[in-house]
Formats: sequence, structure tokens, C-alpha cells
Amino acid sequence: MTASSPVRHATAGDAQFGDPPLQARVRRILDRASARQRGPAPLLAMVRSARLGIEIAVGEPGLAFHAASVGKLATGALVLRLTERGALDLDAPVIETLGAERVSGLVAPGGRDRGAEVTARHLLAHTSGIPDAFEGRARGSSTVAHQITGEPGRRWTADDLLEHTRRFQRAVAGPGERFAYSDTGYALLSLLVSTVEQRPFESLIDSRLLAPLGLTQSWMPTLAPPPGAVSALAPIMLGGVDLSTAASLSVDSLGGGGIAFTPGDLAIFVEALHDGRVVSPTSLAAMSATPSRFRTGLHYGLAMMRVRFGEFSPFLRSLPDATGHLGVTAAHAWRIEPLDATVVLGLGSDRAMTRSFRLLIEIVRALSREDASIPTRRVI
Repeated sequence: MTASSPVRHATAGDAQFGDPPLQARVRRILDRASARQRGPAPLLAMVRSARLGIEIAVGEPGLAFHAASVGKLATGALVLRLTERGALDLDAPVIETLGAERVSGLVAPGGRDRGAEVTARHLLAHTSGIPDAFEGRARGSSTVAHQITGEPGRRWTADDLLEHTRRFQRAVAGPGERFAYSDTGYALLSLLVSTVEQRPFESLIDSRLLAPLGLTQSWMPTLAPPPGAVSALAPIMLGGVDLSTAASLSVDSLGGGGIAFTPGDLAIFVEALHDGRVVSPTSLAAMSATPSRFRTGLHYGLAMMRVRFGEFSPFLRSLPDATGHLGVTAAHAWRIEPLDATVVLGLGSDRAMTRSFRLLIEIVRALSREDASIPTRRVI
């Protein structure tokens, strides 16, 4: 399949749902987006709403895409389920579980090590102060983002990521002092979950989340695809390099993301997360309360983002918020509760981020026009 020749497949919703005009309108939006794809990665998507009578899938049946940081939703769910069981205290220092060797040196603003103050809540909310190995400055070394494209044969562990930050980066702040996005912090969370559960993190993603929801076409890239799943990922373009078969992709499977989802499976996961099948209503409320500003239009809670479309443009103020998460390769997984809608997008390239947000906005505007309770204004 080429990016300029999208392959669409019918879903049960195509036959059962009853709003042909809206169905056709959203399909045209997705067709145009598919035609604009450049490079080897196809557009993969799922848009559906039982309330609005629409369900559309784009892509080859069964083809999975690397959801990147969308996987933080899964890490957050595993952590919060431990708190629901009483096996973990969000506000207890993680050093009590992981020990000083794993935590020391990761956050030392002004030269004073404050790792003993870091909690699971800090890590989930990106307020630990621990630098981000993917994006932050690295003294005497390139960032991890550069290393995974330059050394595709290297296999990473969570401890590798922690050591990179410990050796080459400075803390951005002390624990609890400010928001600063950190994949290194999520690597620490993966070790925390594994230690409490006494099982490998990757197997917990499968046994606690994917398997119970029947997500048989999705898997962690550090493991073999499950029986009956696709044998390869869609292309994953980072800095113009396809990492879909690279061992270095393992670096994004350390709590910070990295699950390979089909669009349909990811839609099921997002809906299950929001309707109480994955975490409790109390935990979901904690995830979706988003006090921190990630950047204009994007806000952060506990492992969950919120899109406030009105911050992008005053002409979008009427659009309802979306909650979920975003991934660096233009991967999107959003739930828009006022519309009973789920939007999953995978454009497969870090260079498609702006285009992916334009597509998201176009889809949500189309859906909102069908809901008389949500007035819209034209964007010019």
C-alpha cells in the first residue's frame, strides 16, 4: 500500500450506523488526508460515535502502527490500578520501592540530589524534575532521539535510559516545582510497576490490559507479535529514518509508550479507559484533571492529555475538549465525551505533527456540526 493510495475497509458501523451524510463527510476528510501522506507510512485511522451514527476505519485490516507516547495512557492505567488495590501509594517516595541506586542522580538541581522526594504522582504528572532523555540537552553526548536513529541496532533497557540522564543531563527543577515532560521519568515508572508486580513490564501490558480487552492485534514491540497478529509494523519515520524494524525502537517501550496498536484496538482501549473497564471513575478523574500546561492547546494530568481547541484559534472555542494522548510520530488517541466520539490517527512520522492536528480539528468540527447542542463557528 502506498501513502497516496489509501486502502479503506468497511466496518460493522458502515452497515449498521445511520447517518450517511456525516459518514460521507468524514470519509472525504480522511481520503484527502490519505492523499496528502508523503513517504512510506500510510494514514491509519478510526473515527466513530454511536451517538452520531458513524464508524469509519482507514487502513489495511490488521495493520498496526507504533503509537509512541500514546502508550503513556497504559502505563498510567497500570500505576493507578496498583493504587486501587492498595499495592502502591502515589505520594510515597519511589526510592522506598526501587532503592537509592536506581533513583539517585536523576534529579539534583543546584548539585543537591533530591531523588528521595520523587513520587509516582510526580512521575505520572511530569513534575518530578527529571530531564527528558529524548529532548533535553545532553552534556558530552547526543540526545537519545539522535542515538536511536544513528544506532538502529542498539537494544535499550530502562536502566540505559536512566544512566543517560544521570550522566549527561541536568535536572530542570526540583520534584513538584514545575511541569517538564520526561520519558526518563516514565522509564522509572515502568521499573516501579515491575518491582511491585514482580513481573516484566512488557508482560504486564499484555496480561493486565491488552488481553482482558481482547486486543489480539496489538503488542509491545520488544515481544513477538501475538498469534494471528500482523507480522510487521507500519513504517515509523523519525528524522526521516524508518525504525519499524530497528532494535533501537526498544527505547520507546520503557513505560513512555511503544505499544503497537491497530486503529480498532486503540479505539477500544481509549473507550474502555474512559468508561470504567480499565480504571475506576476516581482514577479516571485524576488522570483527566489537567492542571499543567504542556503547550498551547495541550494540558496534562496523570498520564493523560487534554486538547483545548479554543487555545489554537478563537474560531475553535465552541469545540468540546478531547482527552487522551499524543505520540511524537503524529499518533493520536482521543475521546470526545460530549460527542460520544473516539478519534484515533496514525500518520507515522514526526514531520507530520502539524498536519495531524489540522486533520484532528477538521474531524472534530465535522462531528460537532452534527450535534445541535454544540454550536460551531466557521474557521477562516
